[in-house]
Amino acid sequence: MKQLVAVLFVLAAIGAPADARACAPAAAEGARVDIVAEEAVIVWDPVKKREHFIRRADFRTDAAGFGFLVPTPAKPELAEASNAVFDRLRETFAEEV
Repeated sequence: MKQLVAVLFVLAAIGAPADARACAPAAAEGARVDIVAEEAVIVWDPVKKREHFIRRADFRTDAAGFGFLVPTPAKPELAEASNAVFDRLRETFAEEV
């Protein structure tokens, strides 16, 4: 059984695309989208059994418009979040000078 699992793993690795990312920009063919900076905060609410994923990113692109793909186990609820959470975390965990 272990040999079968190993063979399947090797076959999956060989057949996998060379550039397969969990999260990725999506733009028109030939357009370039670079992620210049990215931060994320993930909070688990054990009562509601809900994960909150708050993300902030800066992009550099030559595309007129683009999307960003994030795989999720179910349809997410989307909302705009304030940048304040990132500023507050930075202040809270900043090294004393």
